Amino acid sequence: MSHLRFSIIIPTYNRAKYVGEAVRSALQQMLPGDELIVIDDGSEDETPNVLGDFGDRITVIQGGHGGSGRARNLGIEQARNELVAFLDDDDIWLPNKLKIQRTFMERRPDVLFCFTNFEVEYRDGTVQPRYLSQWDRDHATWEEAFGPGFKYSSVAPLPDEISDFRVYEGDLYGLQLTGFYVLTDTLVARRKEAGDALHFAEDLKTYVDLECFYRLSRKGKAALLDIETARQLDHPHGRLSQLALLEKIDARLTLTERFWGADRDFLVEHSALYVRTIDDLLCKNAGLLISQGQNKKARAVLRRMSHRPVFLKALAALPASLSMLGIRLRRALKDVR
Repeated sequence: MSHLRFSIIIPTYNRAKYVGEAVRSALQQMLPGDELIVIDDGSEDETPNVLGDFGDRITVIQGGHGGSGRARNLGIEQARNELVAFLDDDDIWLPNKLKIQRTFMERRPDVLFCFTNFEVEYRDGTVQPRYLSQWDRDHATWEEAFGPGFKYSSVAPLPDEISDFRVYEGDLYGLQLTGFYVLTDTLVARRKEAGDALHFAEDLKTYVDLECFYRLSRKGKAALLDIETARQLDHPHGRLSQLALLEKIDARLTLTERFWGADRDFLVEHSALYVRTIDDLLCKNAGLLISQGQNKKARAVLRRMSHRPVFLKALAALPASLSMLGIRLRRALKDVR
């Protein structure tokens, strides 16, 4: 069997201290014909020099400073191989990541994209395995979300040093309305079959990857391989995902309205769930605004809700100093419980 080839895309910006390790973790797993594309998003530190040390083993694209979404899209435009994978410049892939997902995608041509579990390494060196279980979603187990699943070994041979694990397949589109499922570091998609769905948001400050996940899941079948293939590295210089909570909520609101809010077929069956999801995001938004003393903005947000919480409505009507005290008191009482 001829292997499917990978186009690996790493966006980077001022991460000279970390990007070399990310690149090496990918190079160690590549087969002949694979390509590694690094998009330098206008770095002003030593990143260009670090990348230069890899010579012609990688392709470096100077993209200006347009954000990680635009950088990944530039990489997709340059990609030529059948499979596309992504890695953040401050994370690493674990051994056998490409082998496991490459073989699975070869054996299951009906699957448009797959993703995996991952682990997190904290600053003190401790590692949290199977980190997807920490993410917010409605279902407590993968079986509840996707069904019983099956063993990886039933469709593809396992690397010698890897124990068997379960694979879950299904429609991820509706599930993502209320939950988080995919880490970009673990995503593998079929480039040609995905087409325009393989696109990251360029108009948002954060959660730019969610747009790609939503597009892909609307277009084809997803598969979760329940094994860790990537490690997120916590470090004191901040991560791409550590942005203001308000920006994150605003991004989720924009994307929720952009996809499910414009999907008439989905709304016919799930309009109540959509409204609850929007109200929940608006409620969180209003609460954060009140906690920052931005009561006028909070009142405007509350007016967009179908069902306005009495507590927040009352706080938003108070002077900012009193409403901020109310928010802090409510949080303190919640912690006591």
